[in-house]
Amino acid sequence: MLKFINPLAPTKLWGNGKMGLTREYIAYLKRTRVCPRCGRLFSYLEERVDKRSGKTYYYAVHYLGYERQGGRVKKKIQRCYLGPEYYDYATRTHLKEGLVFKGLVDSTRLLDYLEVIVGYLETAELSSDTMALVISRLERLTERLKARFKK
Repeated sequence: MLKFINPLAPTKLWGNGKMGLTREYIAYLKRTRVCPRCGRLFSYLEERVDKRSGKTYYYAVHYLGYERQGGRVKKKIQRCYLGPEYYDYATRTHLKEGLVFKGLVDSTRLLDYLEVIVGYLETAELSSDTMALVISRLERLTERLKARFKK
């Protein structure tokens, strides 16, 4: 039986109750300054903390120059929404599977999702017909990936 961690409760495993976001990836984003949403270079990374919920949301901010408006200079920027540290509502509805949905700022989220899903399949009580269907689908998807990235 898999042991699932309540993603809404702060634990030492995640540090300060934060999940889905690694300091290394934030440092990588700040170093490369490439927006994971649009692919353009961004000027800085903005963190906004919701006062009511305490959740942190991330934005890549693109500086577009400035314009004069009636004797004043106004900075023009565009923000690309990168998501929160983690999605708590979607995560709550998938606790049985152990999935913790993460924001766009987490570069390893896809691999984490795959690991958790395979772990769930190993322990789930599924009928042999359902498991055969899952295995067949995974094999077909694997073949598609192999064909796509064949060298």
